[in-house]
Amino acid sequence: MSPILAVELLFFAIFGQTTHEQFKVDNSDGQPVWTTALFKLAFGIYMLVSVVVLINLLIAMMSDTYQRIQQQSDLEWKSTYSKLIRNMHRTTTAPAPLNLLTTWISYFYRQYEKRSNSKQRPSLVQLMGLRRTGRLSPRSKMGAKWLSRVKKTQIGHKDSVALSVAHLSPLGSQLSFSNSLRIDNVVDWEVVRRKYLLASPIDVTEKLFFAIFGQKDADDFTIALGRGQQPPWTIYVFKISFSMYMLVSVIVLINLLIAMMSDTYQSIQQQSDIEWKYGLSKLIRNMQKASSAPSPLNLLTTWMSYFYKICKKRYGKKQKMNVMEGFVKKQAMGKRAFAIGEKSVSFKRLPEGSAGSQLFLPNIANILDWEVVRKKYRLRFGGLTKKN
Repeated sequence: MSPILAVELLFFAIFGQTTHEQFKVDNSDGQPVWTTALFKLAFGIYMLVSVVVLINLLIAMMSDTYQRIQQQSDLEWKSTYSKLIRNMHRTTTAPAPLNLLTTWISYFYRQYEKRSNSKQRPSLVQLMGLRRTGRLSPRSKMGAKWLSRVKKTQIGHKDSVALSVAHLSPLGSQLSFSNSLRIDNVVDWEVVRRKYLLASPIDVTEKLFFAIFGQKDADDFTIALGRGQQPPWTIYVFKISFSMYMLVSVIVLINLLIAMMSDTYQSIQQQSDIEWKYGLSKLIRNMQKASSAPSPLNLLTTWMSYFYKICKKRYGKKQKMNVMEGFVKKQAMGKRAFAIGEKSVSFKRLPEGSAGSQLFLPNIANILDWEVVRKKYRLRFGGLTKKN
């Protein structure tokens, strides 16, 4: 097998195409050879373009979803915060007798602060002569009124654009954005247009293809300082190898991402059941068993439950004593066993020896038929047939 055929098989195996017989239209030898090569080239380009488009769609969907979630979380937080502030009751911290004094003190303080603010020095807008109402339009009057109310300690938003006061002309009512940048001033579109007019469709396609992976210029493929010193075929080899490497790496990374997401989902699903059971058991262990009676009635129900427990405990002790007395009496009469109830265990008396009389319970060797258990175990694990 030649290296070219091996590379071709590996390339098409990435997309699930393991054989080349499906590229043939006619199975006979009358089909030209170049048609198979054309089919391979068209299929390879189609699969590469589809993979790149699907990757871009996935990235766009994920980024759009993340931005929506981020915006929605900000809106929800602000809405909740505003609802909390609206529902707050603004009251003084002083108690009922002292609030008569603190209310009057806060009222006089506000009045004094209001008068002191009105007597302050004029603002920047007033110094520029914007108070001349005869020359200003209603829009400028509103802007001047707003600027006069702005405090010195007020801080603007980080993303706000600075407004130049020097552009406030007395004849107009326009505020110019001095720091605003437009895309027409950033990029020299005439140079870009000339560059793309001189390029062929193959060069445009090549540049767009490498721009997907962040390679905007093909000059990085050159090794020597001058283009005349480097053979031209090396640049094509570098481009082909780089494109193959980027495509394979993107496909591998997508498969790794899908595998990691599926494995994470399965582990979370398995862990959730265990955590739920653990939390439920922890909750049950921390539960305090108390009576459901309310506060006034629990004085009666607590004593009733206490007396009930004492009576039950004493009755259990008496019942145990009666059982032991009957057992001693029947043993003295010489009976072998006696029955306490329906679920009692029968005791057998051993013959008296040097150690005296003993009572024994049924042993595990007498409960199970160990011969049957042994045969079943050998049938299952020992390779013994049923006939044996």
